Amino acid sequence: MDRATGQKTVTKRGLRVERIIVLPSVIHREFSYDLAYIAAAKNFTYGGFFDTSERRFIVDTRDLPTDFEIKVGYWFVYDGKRYDVKQVERFEENRAFFITGKQSEANDLENVIEVSIVHEISLTNEAEVDVT
Repeated sequence: MDRATGQKTVTKRGLRVERIIVLPSVIHREFSYDLAYIAAAKNFTYGGFFDTSERRFIVDTRDLPTDFEIKVGYWFVYDGKRYDVKQVERFEENRAFFITGKQSEANDLENVIEVSIVHEISLTNEAEVDVT
C-alpha cells in the first residue's frame, strides 16, 4: 500500500497449464434468502433463484510446479470464464488433482494482468575442452 496516495497494489502468482482434462458442466438452480428477515417474519421470506454452473477438471501434477498445490479459494480462467475452486481431491500417489470449479460471473476478468516469461535455449553438437 502506498502511504502517500492510499493506493493498494495486489500481486498474485499465476501459472499457465498447457494440458487439462475438462469434463462436462453441470448447470443447476439455487435459491438464496435472507436469514435475518426469516427470523423476523417466519411466514414470509424474500429470496431469489439463480442458475449456477459447475465444471470438473483433472490436472496432472507433472504439468504443475513441484511446490504448487491447488487449494479451495484459488480461482482460474478456462475458455474466457472465471471458475472459483470449490473442491479439490487428489488422485492416488499424488498423480493428479480432481477439481470442481464453480463459474463466477460476478468477478471481472479484465482485472487480470497476464505476464508471460519465455526462456530460450539453443543446443549445438560442438564442445570445448581445456587440456592441461
